[in-house]
Amino acid sequence: MAFAVSVSCAGSGAAKDSGKSAVTMISDADFRTKIYDYVKNPNKWVFAGTKPAVVDFFADWCGPCRQIGPYLQALAAEYGDRVAFYKINIDDNQQTASFFGITSIPMVFVIPVNGDPVPILGAQPKDNYKAAIENALKSK
Repeated sequence: MAFAVSVSCAGSGAAKDSGKSAVTMISDADFRTKIYDYVKNPNKWVFAGTKPAVVDFFADWCGPCRQIGPYLQALAAEYGDRVAFYKINIDDNQQTASFFGITSIPMVFVIPVNGDPVPILGAQPKDNYKAAIENALKSK
């Protein structure tokens, strides 16, 4: 798997994450159980989910990560049970971030049920995330 991306904080601006969420915080172990077990399948993407997923790789100190937090929470509320939304703190879960070569954040993976994750680097407009989610829903 090669998802290496160049650690800096990509994007600009900062907004406060409201804390209300349909976005679930996960750990390295949760990632391997709910999304992809890279220990068991290091060379082949095998999605463990049953519906599309969005995974936000972030850090508390990253302003652009805080900027997109409300976008992802709003999208989680909009899509409800059709899409799973997760956040994984790269400072607390270095094994997963290291496996994917994540060195710039925010990094969001939009994961279709069938197919490879679509990485989105940096703070993007909400519509960019929504478009990627719509594409993931179409790939069922």
